[in-house]
Amino acid sequence: MPARLQLDLTKEHLQELEALMKELGISTKKDLFNQAITLLEWAVGERKAGRIIASIDEAHDQYKQVLLPAVERVAPRSKGTGELASTSLRDSTLVKK
Repeated sequence: MPARLQLDLTKEHLQELEALMKELGISTKKDLFNQAITLLEWAVGERKAGRIIASIDEAHDQYKQVLLPAVERVAPRSKGTGELASTSLRDSTLVKK
């Protein structure tokens, strides 16, 4: 059975969402929400597996890591130290293998 979700947004945030919907060709807020949830679920799975979430600039062989605090909470931790097990670089050069 479907559930209803209500959000309180500022006028500015609503305008940002509507502009994003227009840019992406998404006609309903439900579709926008479903797209966002799909991306978030993927990111959570990747971090749980110990991988980073990044944007790759292939032209310059560089990447920029995306750090979302909520998603980082599920990242593996080193035993004993409690520190993140993976490198937490925000900008780096890609090393092609």
